[in-house]
Amino acid sequence: MTEDSMNMTVKLDGVGESLEFSAVWLRDNCRCKDCYNYATKQRSIDVTLLSPFCFACHYFFENEKLHLTWGDGHKSTFDIAFLRQYSQLEQWPQPFLWKGEEAKSLVTAISLGKFNQLEGQEEVANSILRNGLAIVSGVEPTLSATQNVIERLAPIYHTLFGGMWEVGDSLEHRDTAYTKAAIGPHTDNTYFLYPAGLQVFHCLRHVGEGGETTLVDGFHAAMELKSTDPQSYATLAGTHVEAEYLEPARHHRATGPILRHRAGTTELEQIRFNCYDRSPRLPANANAFYSALRKLAAILRGADNEWKFKLEPGNVVFINNWRVLHGRASFSGTRNMVGAYVSMGEFLSRARVLKLIR
Repeated sequence: MTEDSMNMTVKLDGVGESLEFSAVWLRDNCRCKDCYNYATKQRSIDVTLLSPFCFACHYFFENEKLHLTWGDGHKSTFDIAFLRQYSQLEQWPQPFLWKGEEAKSLVTAISLGKFNQLEGQEEVANSILRNGLAIVSGVEPTLSATQNVIERLAPIYHTLFGGMWEVGDSLEHRDTAYTKAAIGPHTDNTYFLYPAGLQVFHCLRHVGEGGETTLVDGFHAAMELKSTDPQSYATLAGTHVEAEYLEPARHHRATGPILRHRAGTTELEQIRFNCYDRSPRLPANANAFYSALRKLAAILRGADNEWKFKLEPGNVVFINNWRVLHGRASFSGTRNMVGAYVSMGEFLSRARVLKLIR
């Protein structure tokens, strides 16, 4: 271990690995009983008492632990595994970007019997993280059975549409989804400050024709744009666009970029694409924005980027609303579709509990 006045470098013998830390960060993250409350899993240390010039006057390694004695006499002990984990960004499963019909071979329906076991829930969550969607089959075509499946994975996200919702053609809400018209690929809730993370669908019954679902991997489309026109990609990542939802007694608005990256990285975290809900608010650099938006829209609507299939009773489809766009063909007759939203925070919480994100 080496140190200067502000930083410490920990060299791990035998593995050729070096970890560098700010000394004040180490002191702030002391896990002794005076600095950390193990009952609540919260820190107890007062940040105003931390000296930016703190230093360790003595240290030693023993049994995969680093022991430090600070200049003021305080002692700290750190597991090397803890230091390694928190010296890097959170580790996520590597996403697999797909194009159109490729999704068919990636997404295997998981039976309800398997999903009712922890292993099946882990498989569904992992598929959502990696592929952006998952399917649970063999579910009774009722609202209550669908709700049970969703809540086994994560709590339902309540919005102005309720918790569990049923979509028909009644225009109960002022939304195109409540019609029989075709709907182009889009993501939901762009007018919310925190759009739903997952969108869940279950077609209970359809007596009629049409209504095929269209799914598009928005991340794949964004990467295609980035490779062919990096300036347009940068424009959509840097221009904040307003979306809104209007009905009697409700007026939601939210602003954000079409393409948003995970904090501290260049990794794409969210695509917010919904031309139905964009407000008339003038965006900055409007000409460049519209040029970039047209190019992304053309990619998203390319036939080779679309996966089209018919939702069948018994199949509950989980979609990552921050990545995969959904749409549908127009339909005739009577169709009963139920579903719900799940917040991204709740889904990621479950993924961490399942050790899929570390």
